[in-house]
Amino acid sequence: MAPPPVSSGAARHGLIGVFWDRIEEEPNASRNHATTSRWSLSSMATLPAATRPGIPHRSAPAFAVLALLALLLPITLVIALSQPQPRSYDSHAYYVIETSPTSSGASHSTQSIARDLADRLDTEFVERVGELENFWLVKAPKTRADRGYELFDSHILNTRALSSEKNSQNQKSHQTQQRDSVVEHFQLIRRSAYDPLLESQINRFDEKLRRKRSLPNSSLSARHLAYSIRSLERQVLRRRQKRDLIYVPTPDGPAPLLEPRQTASRPTKGGKLLTLSQMAARKFNIYDPLWPKQWHLVNDVIQKHMINATGVWDMGITGKNVTVAIVDDGIDMTSDDLKDNFFEAGSWDYNDHTPLPEPRLPDDLHGTRCAGEIAAVRNDVCGVGVAYDGKVAGIRILSASISDADEASALNYGYQENHIYSCSWGPPDDGKSMEAPSRLIFKAMLNGIQKGRGGKGSVFVFASGNGGAVDDQCNFDGYTNSIYSVTISAIDRQGLHPYYSEVCSANMVVTYSSGSGDNIHTTDVGKNKCTDRHGGTSAAAPLGAGIFALVLQARPDLTWRDVQYLAVTTAIPFSLDDPDWQRTASGRLYNHKFGFGNMDAYHIVQAAKTWKLVKPQAWWTSANVNAHSQPVTKQGANATIVVTQADLDGANFESLEHITVAVNIKHSRRGNVRVLLISPHGSVSILAAHRRYDDASTGFPGWVFMTVKHWGENAVGAWTLSVQDPIGTQNSNGTFEDWAMGMWGECKDATRQQLFKMPDDAEILLPPSPVSGVALETVMPGLSSSVFGAAPTPLKNPPPLVSDTSMGFSKTKSYVKPTAHLPEDHTGNYTSGDIVTGMGSMSAYLKGKSSWVFVAFGIAIVVGGCLCGWFFLLRMRRQRERARFQTDPDGDQADQGVGLLSGARRPGGLLQQVLGGASGRGNGYGFEPVAGEEDLPMRSMGRGPIESRHKAGMSQTKPTTKDLYDAFGNASGSEDGCETEQEEKQPHRESQADNKPRAAPYNDIDPDDEYMDSFLEDPDANTPLASRTPADEHSDQESRRLVDEEDEDGRQEGED
Repeated sequence: MAPPPVSSGAARHGLIGVFWDRIEEEPNASRNHATTSRWSLSSMATLPAATRPGIPHRSAPAFAVLALLALLLPITLVIALSQPQPRSYDSHAYYVIETSPTSSGASHSTQSIARDLADRLDTEFVERVGELENFWLVKAPKTRADRGYELFDSHILNTRALSSEKNSQNQKSHQTQQRDSVVEHFQLIRRSAYDPLLESQINRFDEKLRRKRSLPNSSLSARHLAYSIRSLERQVLRRRQKRDLIYVPTPDGPAPLLEPRQTASRPTKGGKLLTLSQMAARKFNIYDPLWPKQWHLVNDVIQKHMINATGVWDMGITGKNVTVAIVDDGIDMTSDDLKDNFFEAGSWDYNDHTPLPEPRLPDDLHGTRCAGEIAAVRNDVCGVGVAYDGKVAGIRILSASISDADEASALNYGYQENHIYSCSWGPPDDGKSMEAPSRLIFKAMLNGIQKGRGGKGSVFVFASGNGGAVDDQCNFDGYTNSIYSVTISAIDRQGLHPYYSEVCSANMVVTYSSGSGDNIHTTDVGKNKCTDRHGGTSAAAPLGAGIFALVLQARPDLTWRDVQYLAVTTAIPFSLDDPDWQRTASGRLYNHKFGFGNMDAYHIVQAAKTWKLVKPQAWWTSANVNAHSQPVTKQGANATIVVTQADLDGANFESLEHITVAVNIKHSRRGNVRVLLISPHGSVSILAAHRRYDDASTGFPGWVFMTVKHWGENAVGAWTLSVQDPIGTQNSNGTFEDWAMGMWGECKDATRQQLFKMPDDAEILLPPSPVSGVALETVMPGLSSSVFGAAPTPLKNPPPLVSDTSMGFSKTKSYVKPTAHLPEDHTGNYTSGDIVTGMGSMSAYLKGKSSWVFVAFGIAIVVGGCLCGWFFLLRMRRQRERARFQTDPDGDQADQGVGLLSGARRPGGLLQQVLGGASGRGNGYGFEPVAGEEDLPMRSMGRGPIESRHKAGMSQTKPTTKDLYDAFGNASGSEDGCETEQEEKQPHRESQADNKPRAAPYNDIDPDDEYMDSFLEDPDANTPLASRTPADEHSDQESRRLVDEEDEDGRQEGED
């Protein structure tokens, strides 16, 4: 079938068409085609490779490569845009915009609204905040943001409602407060919703500013934006604390270093029994040197105190297809213990904003040690992990200060492939801090449990904290007392409660860590480094995460609540002589130090196999209960909430799991306050106890406590909250203001139950119309809303317009990275070698909201360069084919084929011909240019270094330089001027004699195989190249003269 004609230039567009036209200008080198067909690239691409004129079947891989490049372009764009953008906190201020999901109409998406507001505020749109819907990150240069908004100044001075005195006070306060042009601008936009005059002023001012800075016009009015944007908050950097720092109450002297206990192995000869660890090592082929010391896996001394994982391994359950994300200070993915189980796709560095979360600082050891506990492989390096066939991802956030937006993104990073998040960090465990995650981070955790793992929910595992020695409690930590977390505390190898492990009613279970003279033995930073100084609750949480990995391999369909149910119902109580054990109305024992008991891997996995999935989560919350400002005394100030069956039925509530309690307590010394929750059945949860170092006078303004102690109890009845001051000094006084309670559990009817949403998700909280002055009434939800998450602080006196609260700054503290007071089970790590000390920001990384343009442009350049190179090679090949045709009158090469990639093969292949063939150096053949001639017959060209070696009497059996492998491998092995087949065999024999490594034995190669020469041995680098002599040059000149005479004779004959 004849190809369709193509008009010149009309059907050819762009770079490809130009190059194709240039190629078609050359005559067809094949003697089998008398005429040259004019084809377009598009028409040839639609035909089978075998039917394309001038293109043999062997050129099909080239078109496949081009097609692959075209397919990879959109994939590369998606990958580039899906990665978090780098941050520049030193030079830019970052803000999180929250759009209302109810505000997006058919014509405006929430992202378009956020972009419109970003343009209006003269900021740059960055990206969505992690996986959170309706949260967007924008930035502005600090030099502009910190100046303040010009119209804001005039608005304050010209507010008609202000008296002159109030105006003076407000102006003075305004001048002393931290300024932010973006937040001030946003405040005026919010106020314009009820002030048409202000709206017109903003619109005129913004339009003038946009014209001055050449900014795009806003498609939405200020009033529309005011009703579409929920909030804007400037991000403030803060630092989370690794729980490798144990606070001790007596800092006068360092704690003594406790050496690891050395357990003598029992003899294995003379008929005596093997130890448990030796038996397990034989059964599971474990040869790791630390295995006998990993007592948490197999305890040869106290056999009842180990996690009991060997029975699970014997079932073939070793963590396969489960990934645990270590949210910490990085993972050493080059470690021999971790490199095979490192999951790069689920990893990111939020401190240095790079894809690989490498430990770059000298004290970036924590994450690698935790990862080793979970997934260290079986080898001969250190020890093994609980789930040694599982994967670990690294999410680095603890090596520098980060913003709430970055932390929220980290807790959702890769949340479809990362199944469990192990978090051994939190606020300082100093016995005086009280800190909860911000609303943004709370939303990220909620998003994780609702959408992670394909809707089954991410499993968050948090270490309870190391502040036990200073009376710190995990109910003062908003991460560990979250209903979305599995809070794990620690016990030592003897089953005792370590002094550092924190006590609270949010503790769910315990597992093993340092104490009683021994620590956790695991992997350390370095290629083959180990440590026996890992401990604290930092070590207990990863062990729990590793056990959950075994559970999810056995039952990947479990939801996040199923995992919590299994942890509660399979925990094993121990040390029953401890006075804190109490049997609840559900029949379970609970202890504030140990939770429901110790985790047992075999028990929980066996239970998971037959576990019936629980129904969706239901919740019920009480109204605010006024405590009438009762004085807080030793006897206690009490208030009661009565829960009826009708209340629970109305909430579709069936069985109880978690209880959250939001309190508003005023006290001059917070550390004196004790808070108890008493169930209708007499079970008592200690929500807060005495903290001797907590001198704060702020009390508990809307703080949320949580308890799991009442799991499974009947919720109907009177629940009493008792607030006490057991110290009762004259200088301490307080009042119990109000409280509210929330209950979480399993629903009755799964078909009726909806996913939980935060109470204010569907609301637009606009500032009310000012009555007097410009002070804004801050709209705060009540305590009944606080029980759902991080509690706000109720404010009776609203802040002024220019206060920090109204400015929208994230009210968080920045904590210094711990460098001292390391405990006995963290001191003396045995790492050695150089530590990577930092990495510069990626200056060539995608920038700003135009990142996709740079990516597309860069890829287009790469693809275009590849096409140019490919067509250039094509043209060179055709020139040589035409020359070869002219020198082959007998048709010896007729079977060689012609076209894109056909023709005779040279040792260097196409790539080397382009890189060095024209110079006469670096190839087996050197082509010397002839003046005035562009296309020469092949036999007119000198043989370069190889021919020189002929004349110098040198051996021809070794090529002079290395030959690049032919990437296409489709050219024949014979060529005008090549060595004979017998000559090609000789280098192989010599290389065999020299015992040099080769790609394949010569005996396995078919002598007729056209790909044979791609396996040629690299030449001997010590073989010198012969220099060309004057005799050589004379011989070449004589050869060229004879060739010119022959060509002239041929032309005359053709004319005749």
